[in-house]
Amino acid sequence: MQLNKFFNENNHRIIAPTSATRIDSRYNAHNIIDFAKFKNIPFPATAAVFHELSSNHLPYLLDINLNINPQTIPNLFFTNWDNYNFNLQQTNLKLININNEEDADTAIENFT
Repeated sequence: MQLNKFFNENNHRIIAPTSATRIDSRYNAHNIIDFAKFKNIPFPATAAVFHELSSNHLPYLLDINLNINPQTIPNLFFTNWDNYNFNLQQTNLKLININNEEDADTAIENFT
């Protein structure tokens, strides 16, 4: 439950199959031990189990439907390059000449 709470509180999505991916016939215990976690992937997804192997751990297929119009992703931002260039021009940048190792060491000392 703690993992589920963490995922819910941090906008993660869990996709898991609806049937068991691990079969323990000795104890008649069937569990879902495989899942996918998504964050900022706005496409619908499904998971399906394949009962095709003789193993106690069944494979499953995660299907992400990319054939739709995506939803908007929250917290997505774009750089305002005009604003960036304006602010860069307003900044007093001191250009330095570095021609040798001593100049580089001095520049590092002044920087830090």
